[in-house]
Order: sequence, then structure tokens, then C-alpha cells
Amino acid sequence: MSKRKIAVILTIMCLIIVSAILIQIRTIESINSPVLKIIANDNLRVEVLKWKDRYDKTTTNLEKIERKLEKVRQKATKNDESFKSKEQTIKKYNTILGLTDVNGEGVTINISTKQLDESTKDYLDNIINELKNAGAESISINNQRLIWDSVIFCDGNVIKVNLEKIESPFIIKAIGDTRLLYGALVRPGGYIELLNSNGIKAEVEKSTNIQIQKYNGLINLEHLKSIT
Repeated sequence: MSKRKIAVILTIMCLIIVSAILIQIRTIESINSPVLKIIANDNLRVEVLKWKDRYDKTTTNLEKIERKLEKVRQKATKNDESFKSKEQTIKKYNTILGLTDVNGEGVTINISTKQLDESTKDYLDNIINELKNAGAESISINNQRLIWDSVIFCDGNVIKVNLEKIESPFIIKAIGDTRLLYGALVRPGGYIELLNSNGIKAEVEKSTNIQIQKYNGLINLEHLKSIT
């Protein structure tokens, strides 16, 4: 099964899960008996767990296929210089897209706050933009890899990245020139100083070995076409 087919299957499964949950919620809301509501809630939990298990198994199969594909590519490029060049190109663009684990020098920012609202989302955005402007090559927040279409948004008192809920403390990792990244953040009047002056604990540490995990979501390239 191709990676594209598996991605489509994962999308369909997510839609089915959401639809099933909505149907169950409407059913529960229409029930007047407290006992029946408890039973319906239990059934909903069981159904969600079943679909999550199917989703996890499909994701595991996708990872196995990716590993097999990597072995096939390595075998094909072993004695062919042109294939080796293509393999390096594939790896390069997978890294740019965030589809591979990466490591390198950089900084780690640790932010602790009890306040989770729109202002929290704003200062996280500002720090991310500061890192990008300083030349960060890869960034993650609480192990959520940021890619080209990643969005940080606030829903009430819930902060989400890549549709996943994240909580304080916020651990931001960035790979790039350590000196430039660190200097951009701790400069006088910078965002780290601003956060600390507003009672939000923020620290920056340099590191020679930052590790950032790959992006595990689905990348939508529906409207993207190559120029030939």
C-alpha cells in the first residue's frame, strides 16, 4: 500500500471518529434518564478507544512501510552515483518538510505560566517568529514539530499546535546557529526579558545537541504542483 493511500485512509478514519462522536453526543443529549446517560457515555468511551486503536495500528503500519522504503532506496543507491544523488535530495526535502528526526546545535526555551489565553498564543508566536528571523532551521513546541503550515491557536484556555493540546511548561526547541538564536532571544528589550518582567518565567539554554522529532501529522499538498 502506498504512503498516499495510507494518508487517505488515516484522513477517512479521523472523519469517521469525529462523526461517531458527534452522533453519540447528540444521542446522549436526547436521553433523559441519568442511568441511560451513564451507559451511553461508557459506550462512547469504548467506541472512541476502538477507533483510536485502529488509528494507532494504521500509523504503525505506515512507519513500517517508511522503514522498508528506506531500505529499498539504500539498496538501489548502493552502487549507482546518480541514485545516490537523488537519495540525498529526497532526504534534504524530507528534512525541510519536517518528515525526519533531526539534531544539531541550538537553544531550548522553557516557559512556565498559569495563564493560558490569547496573550499566551501571541507571545509563543512572537518567540517562534524571532527564532525564524534569527535563522532557526527546525523548531518544535512540546515535541510538536512546526512545519510550513503549523498554526498555534487558542480555544478558550486551551493552546493547540498541529491540532494537539499543549500545556505549560512550554518547551521550545530550535536548531540553528546557537549564537544568533540565543542573542536574538536574550537581547535587551527582547521577548524573554519582556516575559520575565510580566511575571512569566522564561529561560533560554544553549546546547550542542538539540533533538527534534519529525512531524507525525498529514501534510496537505492538494494544490501544490511542481514546475517541469
